[in-house]
Amino acid sequence: MIQDLDETLRDILVKYGKLNSGNIDIAFDQPTGEWTATLGRPTINLYLYDIRENTELRAATTYQVQHQDNGKARKVYMPKRVDLSYLITVWAKNPEDEHQLLWRVLHTLSQFPTIKPEMGVGVVQDQLFDMPTKVALPSDAVRNMPDLWGVMENQLKPSINFVVTVSLDTQRAIEAPVVFTAIYRIGQSQHPPTEVITAEDVAIYHIGGRVIDKQDPVGAGIEVELLNRGEVVQTDSDGRFIFAYLEPGEYDVAVTIEGRKPKRQKITVPSKSYDLSV
Repeated sequence: MIQDLDETLRDILVKYGKLNSGNIDIAFDQPTGEWTATLGRPTINLYLYDIRENTELRAATTYQVQHQDNGKARKVYMPKRVDLSYLITVWAKNPEDEHQLLWRVLHTLSQFPTIKPEMGVGVVQDQLFDMPTKVALPSDAVRNMPDLWGVMENQLKPSINFVVTVSLDTQRAIEAPVVFTAIYRIGQSQHPPTEVITAEDVAIYHIGGRVIDKQDPVGAGIEVELLNRGEVVQTDSDGRFIFAYLEPGEYDVAVTIEGRKPKRQKITVPSKSYDLSV
């Protein structure tokens, strides 16, 4: 991935910065004193010096649930968002050429607050999101830039801090049967460490089902009303609905689809299925 991102940045600089690749090199080496001694012509260097998770873009929910036709569901974990930080410098024989070329790099990268996957090389095209960038902002990884140059045993140079955020898809998934009923039991226990209720006060259920039409889910936005309580919920894109905090017993439910009369049905809590056919 990182190698393909490097090539993507090279393409952006050459194409949009109108660089002559025959006269100017683009490198990704660590700019040590030993490396700079080998340069024979003007070189733009993009040194990847830090990789860390972008916690600001961390998903509010760490996974999404995908329902399947076999009665099971897959819990798919959301990809991480990772910041890759580059230190961009220009190396030439005289400062005038360096400054002119460095400004062209800054002008080029500033045109791309995001890099779209279709602009990428190789696996960059498989990115799930547009890749946001930060250009010429302070580094979160290195507070004192001279310290970094000291480690590389080279003289301090004017540089551009460039950060691009990519997604890291771990493809981690867990498959398990779909849960239709969750139960909470409240009561007294003579021996709490055993987690056994000896005198149950109440059992509370959360239930979930689908609204189906000839075995096909009806889709999102269908109203399902629990008539006993006057509570109304709407189905999601898979035709699923959820009611919470129900005591055991029978309930009257009405399903309302636009253009049709409400259809009343009964459900029993607990039950193996709460699907409602229309």
